[in-house]
Amino acid sequence: MKLVFIKGKRKSKSPLGAIATLIGTTIGAGILGIPYVVAKSGLLYGLFLIIFIGVIILFVNLFFGEIVLRTKGNHQVPGYAEKYTGKFGKFFIVLSFIIGVYGAVIAYTIKSGEFLMYVFNGSNSFPYSLAFFAVMSVVIYFGIRAVEHSELVLVGSFILVILIVFFLGLKSVDLSNFDLVHPKYLFLPYGVILFAFLATGSIPEMKEQLTHYRKKIKNAIILGTIVPIIVYLAFAIVVVGITGKDTTTGAIEGLANVIKNPTVIKGAFIFGILAMATSFIALGRALKEMYMFDFGFKKFHSYLFTVMIPALLFLLLYFTGNSSFINILGIAGAISGGIAGAIIVWMYIRAKRLGDRQPEFSIKLNKPFAWFIILVFIIGVILKLLEVFGVLRF
Repeated sequence: MKLVFIKGKRKSKSPLGAIATLIGTTIGAGILGIPYVVAKSGLLYGLFLIIFIGVIILFVNLFFGEIVLRTKGNHQVPGYAEKYTGKFGKFFIVLSFIIGVYGAVIAYTIKSGEFLMYVFNGSNSFPYSLAFFAVMSVVIYFGIRAVEHSELVLVGSFILVILIVFFLGLKSVDLSNFDLVHPKYLFLPYGVILFAFLATGSIPEMKEQLTHYRKKIKNAIILGTIVPIIVYLAFAIVVVGITGKDTTTGAIEGLANVIKNPTVIKGAFIFGILAMATSFIALGRALKEMYMFDFGFKKFHSYLFTVMIPALLFLLLYFTGNSSFINILGIAGAISGGIAGAIIVWMYIRAKRLGDRQPEFSIKLNKPFAWFIILVFIIGVILKLLEVFGVLRF
């Protein structure tokens, strides 16, 4: 999940490097929640939603790519938001980032604890989650850049292990596990799938990578968004086809009973933990630096706001019986992704008039379609808030 900030430049300056950046930034721990919500909502509906949300995110990424190219200088998402939507837009972009980071690190803490429990044959994930959070907090405080900058490599390794699991599991797919639609869970997949696609914050970095290939940014964004759609579809089909109604919230746990290769399964757990750890660190450092540089907090106070709030929320959720990986991903995706997505599309509409340079590519403005996307995001935010506060149940 990289919605607002990307810290650190990749070495590659080629179109393939830019595509890899977007793919590697998109595909992360969020993929683990997709099979569960697809199994719950029904395969046909779940796959439709992956495609539907994926296409919407493709347009959001293209819109933001055009915004970046229409604007002189280098900025992160809040800078573009302030330029085209003023303090109002910047406030909500920053708010969405804070919600997204807190949601992501809580979700990573929950699932990493569960994965560590499986790796060490434990019986309770809570102490493992606490240990994971404590180690990540220390790394964020002292700032081990080598760990943060290894994110793309570790996520790439995680994707490779997922592909191995995919091919090993193909022969175990049972068509009887494919239910088409479960109306009771129609809204359940939305936030989780949206979370898994959030990577808009990597596009300014893609522009820097493609300094000499600006005309290729459009194709890089298209390919970098389509590949995750295909990976998510394939992963959901195979995992649900294997485990059906027994699909677990992290996907891999349920596969362990079917794929009789302990090395591959343990490798999937380990690389999943490492992928979540590096994402946790990168997001935590970005949030800490935002508190320092944008809010003027002292270093230690920035650190406390970065780690203490999610720590307290995690403990509150755990002791009230609400520490669900899927629910946290759904909240972070629907609310954080929905707010940011709506603001970015609004920015795109205004940048068409207010941009200060000629972009290397331009998407023809179709205002009804743009406002339709904004409406989808706003409805998603409202429904999720109503669900969180117990007004509606899905």
